[in-house]
Amino acid sequence: MLSMKKVYLFVFCFLSVITAVNAQQIPDFKCGVNDDAQMTEKIRRMMQNPNLRKYSGLRTNEWPLLECLVAVTIDKRLFDFYKGDKELIKNRVYDLFSQVSKLYEKELRVKLTVSHIEFWENRQYTNLYNFDEYWDKIDQSKVKRHLTHLLTLSSVEAGASGMGYLGGNAASSGYATQTSQVINTIAHEIGHNFGSPHTQSCFWSDGPIDLCATVEDGNCTVGDITEARVGTVMSYCGWRVFTFHALCIDLMRNYIDEWLVPINAVPTIPVIPTGNLHLTETSLTPVLNWNYSDGMQKYQIQLSETPAFDAVFIDSTLTYNQFQAFNLKEEKTYFWRVKAINDKGASQWSANGELKTRKILGVPDTPVQRFPMNHSEDINVANFSFYPSPTATEYDIQIMNEWYSFAADESTLITVKDPFLTIDLYKDAEKYNLSTNTMYIWRVRAKNSTGTSKWSGFYHLKRGMDMLTMYPLPYKNDVPTNAVFTWQARDLPFNKRVELEVSTASDFSTNSISKIIALNQLNTIGIVGRQGLGMMDLKPNTQYYYRLKSSEDKSKIWASSSFKTVGDEEESKKWKFFNSENSILNAGRPVSAFYMQPNTNNILIAEGGIKTTDGVNWKDLYNSLNTKGAINYEISGLVHDNKGNVWATSAQKIIKLNEKGSLVFNADKSIFTNYINKLVVDKKDNVYVSVSKDYNWGTAWGVDFFKFDGTSWEQFNSPFSTGGSSYFGVDSDDNLWVCNQTQLARRINNTWTYYNFNKITYEYIEGVYPDKAGNLWVIGNMNMGILHPDGSFSSASIGYPTDNAYLAFDKDNTPYLVNNSNNGTRLFRYEYNDWTPVTKNTLALEANRTQLMGMQFDRSNRLWIVPQHNGIFVYDPKGTVRSQTISTETVPAKFVTDVPFLLNTTASSGLPVKFTILSGPASIAGNQVSLNGTVGKVVVRASQDGNEDFEPAKYVDFSFEVNDKQTQSITVNAVMTKTVGDAPFLLTAISSSGLPVMFSVVSGPATINNNTINLTGAGKITVKAVQTGNEAYFAAKEVVFDFCVKPAIPGITADSSNPFLLKTNGSTNNQWYLNGQKIVGATGNSYLSDKNGSFTVEAINPDATCPSSVSEVFKLLVLANEEAWTKEIKIFPNPFSSRMSVTLPSGISLQKLTIYNVSGKRVYESNKADSEYDTSTLPSGVFFIDIQTNKGRALKRVVKE
Repeated sequence: MLSMKKVYLFVFCFLSVITAVNAQQIPDFKCGVNDDAQMTEKIRRMMQNPNLRKYSGLRTNEWPLLECLVAVTIDKRLFDFYKGDKELIKNRVYDLFSQVSKLYEKELRVKLTVSHIEFWENRQYTNLYNFDEYWDKIDQSKVKRHLTHLLTLSSVEAGASGMGYLGGNAASSGYATQTSQVINTIAHEIGHNFGSPHTQSCFWSDGPIDLCATVEDGNCTVGDITEARVGTVMSYCGWRVFTFHALCIDLMRNYIDEWLVPINAVPTIPVIPTGNLHLTETSLTPVLNWNYSDGMQKYQIQLSETPAFDAVFIDSTLTYNQFQAFNLKEEKTYFWRVKAINDKGASQWSANGELKTRKILGVPDTPVQRFPMNHSEDINVANFSFYPSPTATEYDIQIMNEWYSFAADESTLITVKDPFLTIDLYKDAEKYNLSTNTMYIWRVRAKNSTGTSKWSGFYHLKRGMDMLTMYPLPYKNDVPTNAVFTWQARDLPFNKRVELEVSTASDFSTNSISKIIALNQLNTIGIVGRQGLGMMDLKPNTQYYYRLKSSEDKSKIWASSSFKTVGDEEESKKWKFFNSENSILNAGRPVSAFYMQPNTNNILIAEGGIKTTDGVNWKDLYNSLNTKGAINYEISGLVHDNKGNVWATSAQKIIKLNEKGSLVFNADKSIFTNYINKLVVDKKDNVYVSVSKDYNWGTAWGVDFFKFDGTSWEQFNSPFSTGGSSYFGVDSDDNLWVCNQTQLARRINNTWTYYNFNKITYEYIEGVYPDKAGNLWVIGNMNMGILHPDGSFSSASIGYPTDNAYLAFDKDNTPYLVNNSNNGTRLFRYEYNDWTPVTKNTLALEANRTQLMGMQFDRSNRLWIVPQHNGIFVYDPKGTVRSQTISTETVPAKFVTDVPFLLNTTASSGLPVKFTILSGPASIAGNQVSLNGTVGKVVVRASQDGNEDFEPAKYVDFSFEVNDKQTQSITVNAVMTKTVGDAPFLLTAISSSGLPVMFSVVSGPATINNNTINLTGAGKITVKAVQTGNEAYFAAKEVVFDFCVKPAIPGITADSSNPFLLKTNGSTNNQWYLNGQKIVGATGNSYLSDKNGSFTVEAINPDATCPSSVSEVFKLLVLANEEAWTKEIKIFPNPFSSRMSVTLPSGISLQKLTIYNVSGKRVYESNKADSEYDTSTLPSGVFFIDIQTNKGRALKRVVKE
């Protein structure tokens, strides 16, 4: 299974004994790889071609399974950390790599096999060269390997960092602090060995996959660490899921296919080392080891009391080559064997191993764990159990979340008498001093009066979703009716949803309210950390119960508690709450700035990016991705100018943002070097920023100010020589106001005017707010004053609360004040020279944890209160602003040739609806849509911004397709040859469009009415089939087709008065035949024959291309046969004129003589046996004479001149 080429490299995974990294810190592990400096040109080319999948069209499980052999080195520090317990170290190494291998097998079809563990009992890692030199001397034939991995507790020099690939001799390094981080870090570093850079590399075909850290390998963005996103194994994101990004998978698999060999045969037979074949005096829980097998995916081990294995009592499968036996008896011989298994089959059994246990005296044996099984998940109530150890009188169980602390900390032990223990990991956490993490490792040891056994191996378990710092607090009795349910989550899974249930029944059987929020949708901004859900419809003075659970599994209850509400139901209706439940507001990222756009219901929110909301609809405006890193999550100032530009500050940067892009000022700190305090814009769109000066204890400090007039920056100093700036703004006349703790200054024409407020505050000024009348309200820590336009001053301190935060004025210029004390957050209104509480109870905010970012009235005279966390509160003082909805509209598919049309969407408020084309081939004016003549999908947004009586409506997006006209074809059902006299019939055809086909006669004896054809004669009929199309289809190509109408089949009869005259009932266009031969000139409706024979007549079709009709045969037998006597009849003269003579042979007498014209009409008749006849009355022409005699009948042809 091993490539014959020498291909190995070194992966460093540094496990540091340090304080656990805070869950919100980014990143929570560190990798030494520098993509920019270490990436090979081949890898770069592969990254630029995302369609390099070698196994395109195959499922991952159909890819060839590869094997990668890993040799692991344990240096002296780590060896000593485990107190030299090699079996424990092996168990740890095997377990770690088996967990990593599961990921690689699932997503890359690569089996990671630990082929060797090297113990440096007396050798310490010092540097990369030292490690390289050691392994370079060990031949592949002695230790087969594809890569070598070092586990150490030592520090690493900078030179050890780099990217190493299979076939190379470089290294990658990383460190981690917790078990999940160790597994993730090993997977991450081996990912580098398999050719993958970080996901923040610029060399990915479409740029960085994520921007959770400073980009590498290029300058495709600017800025430092951006907002935390849900990342993958190769990411630096603060929150990661244990999976590779699809682009990383493709890149790695394509690369390693050149180096690793597929597993195409059954595994090799496991080999038990000689030293393990015959074990004596073993414990009752001996650890059994054997050499790895090439190509194995799992092992099967059996223990039996007989060498024939007919008394097997242990039959287990496992993924690595170590097994700890259990339940053995003292002083007894056992036999064991192993075989290796993979997808191709199983190897033969190994040679039998033999072991003999000892009699247990003194110190008990190490226990073996039973349950929970290693790597169990979703364990909320853990039933710990293990096999008992003979002679043990009690056991120590240790449950920890940080595996590296085991050796150093044995103070948190749970001692039990029996080999089992049940712990509720939630309720008993404080009792047993358990950490708040969800990942645990547990182990056990046995004790008696003689001593203590070694610790067992490490077993991992994971409890259900961890919810911390929940609000309402458990059993709280003064929860407002507009409560916001919040919690903090850790170890969040991805693509999961959390359901919050609130009920008045403890068993949640009645009056249950249910809301759902998504967690960590992969490749989107992760909703992590603190969550919030608003429940605005609670009843006052009511006991409620609530719980959080997975919406995928109704049985998993993660956390629950109860609370009781207080307050006024009518008052609660005046409040609304907005957050990530109905928006893209990231509850895990605190709000760092907000700005209410004047005379609108829209505010800008800065929290990991810039968003806008009207309280119902949310839009993600700017983030680190669409501004190429110009902004990140540390936004401290936010404002909107009169031209529609958004201005933001971040650390020392000022950023101007609009639809065209971004412009960054002071990125190089050339204007100023310190952090920005505040940002304001005046009516002329001049931009002002205040910047803190350097501050050192015991020295003076202050603030500098800078102005940008659209062209250049101007600096001017603070009016105060010391102290900071608690207020900085412009008034309605564009004058700049600044205050420190005790003074207020106004800048007019570059001159500062000072106002001293020592009389109104015992400590310092917290803010200055101009009202609509030109007064300045000065908020002190303990009292308040008003500076009037005439320069006079008055106090507004009656009823003034402490710990005030923000002031705002409604449309009537009434001031509202919010405070944020430890006793709760409350809202006050200034009426009749007194501050009175607006609500009876505190706001639904957690006083000790939630900081307020500001508040402002909108054009509907509603007050927006913006906390740092959880969401936004909106208070309607009169409770008259109503919600509204927009009706949905279904627009049928249109065609590129369609004329403009109107949209009919309406709002329930009756206010006009605004339409916007979000995308697609159309434009809109008012509610009239015009198509631009191309095909595509048009997406329309219907919105209603509200007014003083109605809040904005939730956007309604709808779409319709614009299609090009399609071609169509006609298929005509064939018409068979018809006969004159056939009944009218329906012509049929099908168009490919399904539209009806119409027919018309081009030529021929027929008429058509409603596609029914009526035959009017014989001949060829030409018909045209048409489909003229409609708005969806072009006209079809005409189809012209022919069919024939035959004449009716003629019949032949003999004239009753002239047996020689044959008549037909057919048309006048005939042809007569005698004995099958055409009679020349015989084309009439009758024929006078002078011969016997078989006669037929053919009714000739006028169109020669169509068939004619032939009569049945008519046999004429009235004439005598051509006997000699008939030939002796003489008629003369012939031609004759007025008289004609007839002479008969001797012995034959004339009985009757009849003359017929060529039409068979009798024109002369005589019964006399005369020899001469008067024919003067006959016209000139051809005649036939019927001579009837006693001998028979004869017919002669004559001509009259």
